[in-house]
Amino acid sequence: MLESFLHPLNKDLVFSSDQLPGSLAHHVRLHIDQLPDLNGVKVAIFGVHDRRIDGLNQGASQGADACREEFYRLMKPKTWMQVADLGNVEAGNTAEDTLFAVQTVLHELSDLGITAVLLGGDEKLALLQYHALKNVSPNLEVSYCGKQINLREGSWMNKMVLDEKSQLFNLSTIAYQTYLTEQESLDAMERMFFDTVRLGTLRAKLSMAEPIYRSSHLAVFDCGAMRASDFPGAREASPNGLFNEEACQLARYAGLSDACRSVGFFNFSPAFDNHSVSARQVAQMLWCFMEAYPQRKKEDPKEQPDNFLKYRLAMKDNHEVVFYKSQSTDRWWMEIPHPKSGKVNTMPFVVPCEYDDYLLAANEELPDRWWRFYQKYSL
Repeated sequence: MLESFLHPLNKDLVFSSDQLPGSLAHHVRLHIDQLPDLNGVKVAIFGVHDRRIDGLNQGASQGADACREEFYRLMKPKTWMQVADLGNVEAGNTAEDTLFAVQTVLHELSDLGITAVLLGGDEKLALLQYHALKNVSPNLEVSYCGKQINLREGSWMNKMVLDEKSQLFNLSTIAYQTYLTEQESLDAMERMFFDTVRLGTLRAKLSMAEPIYRSSHLAVFDCGAMRASDFPGAREASPNGLFNEEACQLARYAGLSDACRSVGFFNFSPAFDNHSVSARQVAQMLWCFMEAYPQRKKEDPKEQPDNFLKYRLAMKDNHEVVFYKSQSTDRWWMEIPHPKSGKVNTMPFVVPCEYDDYLLAANEELPDRWWRFYQKYSL
């Protein structure tokens, strides 16, 4: 079925005379003459070519090929796996036809257990990624790296939250800028106990995003989250935002996440780019995601108790907070008790956290992440 919706790549876009043998062009299964064999493939890339769904960022539908031109010049990292580039979904007779094709490809990749990387277009395509993951978990978690939180009626985030068959358990917004975000949206996020990490807080400690990505099934990157001086290829780019290397590190966190099954890089337009700087940045973010992917560790404190150190901390009110530390990666998790503990189907919930959360609890202060998940668990 995939052949019906995906158009092959232009060979000249992928290969160039100055490429070295170690470049990624020689280590990815490419859709040029025919759709590549997907047996054993872990990650599949595809783009979307339809100007009608570019949104405000005109030319974003050309972003996939601009990124590829730079991506395939990069060198294969030491750790690698089977990757396929399936080409592009081209514009259908209507915008709805294009969206149907994208949705179909995403669903088929999800059914095959292949992580989908979607390039180009507007971030509203993330809603299609979300729907395609509903067979992955009954409690989906989504992370969104963007400069603005928009829960207004009609926005993709609003549609995700209000979905009639919603399986959304947590929506984390990373690197948002408060002066670009309506207070009503922030209040709504607070009422639903969703994670919100503003740009200044993240810049002070980038690693605080790692536990968020560790439990995210979908990672959405709005390229407009990067500052204009670092990333000119976005319409209405902000003078403030993430540095390029910080964005690459966030992409790497998503790659390391065993939960992450779909990634999207959106709102990048070659029309606004300067000497292909932004195209190279998206390519390097994609490289960081790919380089980290084979290093994933399937760690679960409940399923592999012998691989973890367990810490029980007593609080002032005689309440106990339980933490787990991996003996192989030094990563931390904390246990969220069910509000009706002891009754049927009231097992504790284990969520990723930071060492700093453990230190807070050791000082008899409940971490914010613990409290939010406890409240969410109570709903």
